[in-house]
Amino acid sequence: MTIQGQIMPPFGTYALSPQREVWRERARRFTGHTFGRAMISFCRKRAIGGLTEPFDVRIEHDIYARLYPTENRTDKRVIAGPQIWDRIERQTLRTAITNATRSPFTFVDAGASSGMYSLYVDQIARAENKTAKIIAIEPGVETSERLKTNMLACRADITVVQVAISDRSGMAFLTYQNVNRGEARLSEPSESHESVTTDTLLSICKAQNLGYVDALKIDIEGHEFPVLKTFFETAPEILYPRILILETRHRQKARPVVEMCLSNGYGINASTRHNSILVKTRHVQA
Repeated sequence: MTIQGQIMPPFGTYALSPQREVWRERARRFTGHTFGRAMISFCRKRAIGGLTEPFDVRIEHDIYARLYPTENRTDKRVIAGPQIWDRIERQTLRTAITNATRSPFTFVDAGASSGMYSLYVDQIARAENKTAKIIAIEPGVETSERLKTNMLACRADITVVQVAISDRSGMAFLTYQNVNRGEARLSEPSESHESVTTDTLLSICKAQNLGYVDALKIDIEGHEFPVLKTFFETAPEILYPRILILETRHRQKARPVVEMCLSNGYGINASTRHNSILVKTRHVQA
């Protein structure tokens, strides 16, 4: 399972034993219903319980990753039972890539964390013999390095932009919620903060020479409203993503940003436990 690339130590160093891997394979049998989730949790514990992370694993098909499940909730969800991880969101992206009529398929992953969405889009595009332009935005130094490791493990063609997406350009401070590196947010200075550069979504699109955006996944821990408000106020409508996957786990707090998207030409296509999937349905700019 060792994959060539500038990964140190080489990918495969932290592979699970065959006896442990069998539990990950068993977890693939279950669905996302209550019983299935319980069994996946059981299999996960049997696979990695008592071991020290990280773990070098094949998630599915050609997606490989070095995972830190105690530090990143998404890593925990995909290390066992990846078939139930954001299933509807991934199916939406798969359908969009399969049916894409313009090339490349342009995907912006705002709040990319360890890169699972970006890796999935890259893998599907290759499987469908489509070209994809993938921009993964992740501000944290260590998290960005983990993203780059996973990108190398998959030989994925992904551009990593190491900035914090915001409603303005400048500098800010990044802190992590508990131990979950997937829930970093901008905050006031503190003992545990990390200084980061900030930039707007429009500025990033321009810097990456994006003429359009087919899909945007945005999960930036409650900062979605000011970021998208500034984007809708300043960006030409051609840059409005056709598909918007928006983190709405906290429904009441997320309501204003969803309503703002609806007023800017989007309709709700689906709602899941963690996200709302919106699709551009009408023009709003004169």
